[in-house]
Amino acid sequence: MKNRSQPPRTNVPQPVAGMPLPPEALAFLWDAVPLGICLLGAEQTIVFVNRTAARLFRRSPADCVGKSLLTLIGPRVDLADSLRATGIWKLPQVASDLSNQTQTGHDEHQEPGPSIVVEWQQLRVSGIPSVATLLTLRDLSREFELEKDRDRLAEVAEESPYPIVEIDRHGNLVYVNPAMADVLCRFGYDLAGKPDILPHDLPALAATCLLEGRTLTSQDVVRGEACFSWTLCPVPSHELVRAFAIDLGEVHATHRALNDTADRLRESNRQLDQALQQAQAAARAKSAFLAMITHELRTPMNGVIGMASLLLDTALTEEQRSFAHTIQQCGEAQLSLINDVLECSKIEAGKLELEHIDFQLRTTVEDVLAQFAERAQRKGL
Repeated sequence: MKNRSQPPRTNVPQPVAGMPLPPEALAFLWDAVPLGICLLGAEQTIVFVNRTAARLFRRSPADCVGKSLLTLIGPRVDLADSLRATGIWKLPQVASDLSNQTQTGHDEHQEPGPSIVVEWQQLRVSGIPSVATLLTLRDLSREFELEKDRDRLAEVAEESPYPIVEIDRHGNLVYVNPAMADVLCRFGYDLAGKPDILPHDLPALAATCLLEGRTLTSQDVVRGEACFSWTLCPVPSHELVRAFAIDLGEVHATHRALNDTADRLRESNRQLDQALQQAQAAARAKSAFLAMITHELRTPMNGVIGMASLLLDTALTEEQRSFAHTIQQCGEAQLSLINDVLECSKIEAGKLELEHIDFQLRTTVEDVLAQFAERAQRKGL
């Protein structure tokens, strides 16, 4: 009897077709799925749940098995009789400690929290013993929060009282908020089809803003009584430029009013300067006139005083000498008055000089009385 040769043995295990996975590996795979997996039997009784689905039910996986879906989530169950169906549940979130749950499956320390938004998908299955429905659950809470944040941020622009626009690098409008829509209705568009209230070199500004990646400020646009100051901010991720406007109409009107007031003040100052120059010229003419007229009066008055002095040197009676002496005193008084007039012009010119002169009070009083003696005698005083 001949021995048949056998092939050499190797240590590499040979795969066996249709080999079932161990229950531990299968459970690990179910738990690794990022969706909630729930297998339902008849009357929507839970046959199996993975950890994600149990977390959404706020229980442990073992506590979910054997319970009705209606018991876990309440009257929100609206599974359809069709082969496939989908819907949204809002499950109340409860902060609990699974280790404190009782045998009945209820948490002894439950605190209500925000709702969990869950998207469910139903698939009728056959061929699996005691399983009638495959139910997948996906937590949409984070997506709903992001949508709320997105809507809230969108409302900031929509409810802003200031014009906001988004433009591409060519200066074309991509988005306008309601405030900007009102501005467009007020000012319209230019002949090129561009908004008349935006900077005239908008395409160049947008290209510069995106190319240099910096914010461009104080791009003022004045249209009649209106004035808007634009700030352009680049949005490189979308190849857009977001522009914000501040209505400076009141500031512009106030600035214009201040300029008008300043112009009127300058005109008033010019008129005052002109009036001052005219007054100074009149004062100089008056001073020149006084100097001339006093000079003209002083010359004949010196002649009168001189002739009176010569007359006093002649042989005169006492009465004639008294008359001649009076003439001389009146002439000197008149000459003193003329000199006082000259002193007024010195006062105006700021050249007045005070003199200290000794005099006899009695003689001065007698001279003054002598000037009015003849007039007093005629009146019988």
